[in-house]
Amino acid sequence: MRPELTTCLEDSRTAMQEIDAYVMYQEGSHTHAAHRPSQIIAERLLTVIGEAVKRIQRMDETIVISNAPRIGGLRNRLAHDYSNIDHATAYVVLTKHIPILKIEVEALLRKHG
Repeated sequence: MRPELTTCLEDSRTAMQEIDAYVMYQEGSHTHAAHRPSQIIAERLLTVIGEAVKRIQRMDETIVISNAPRIGGLRNRLAHDYSNIDHATAYVVLTKHIPILKIEVEALLRKHG
């Protein structure tokens, strides 16, 4: 695996670990919606993850990442349409798509890293 791919996978893993450490999403959508610091941290880390996923897909089209279009699309909205952030959508990504991505990234790092 190219070093750039490994770097993107490691960046994703680190951002996901930081989400678990710093973002209040496990307590439910109402807690996340009411806690602005968590939203800000989540937005930044989801942007990092989305950019990494987009780069991985560009570098190696054979690498399959579930929900890559949604994760990359959220990254685009966070970066370019930040005044219209839908925190409910971000919450869904945090709770539904990121857990799957964690498994996939770990498997890719074991296989190629």
